[in-house]
Amino acid sequence: MMKIGVSGASGQLGSAVVQALAETVAAENLVAISRTPKTDRTYAGRLGDYDQSETLVAAYQA
Repeated sequence: MMKIGVSGASGQLGSAVVQALAETVAAENLVAISRTPKTDRTYAGRLGDYDQSETLVAAYQA
């Protein structure tokens, strides 16, 4: 299965989407992408900042 990446995962909508997906998608297939990624979750958190495009390249790679 492909991984699902949620951009803006620390915002109100993004965090709600991540929480809903966390109930239905295996943790290894879920990636929360934000400027302030949390690492204390069962799913991956990656840095992704639209003001720093190089972080987006890394965030969306497998």
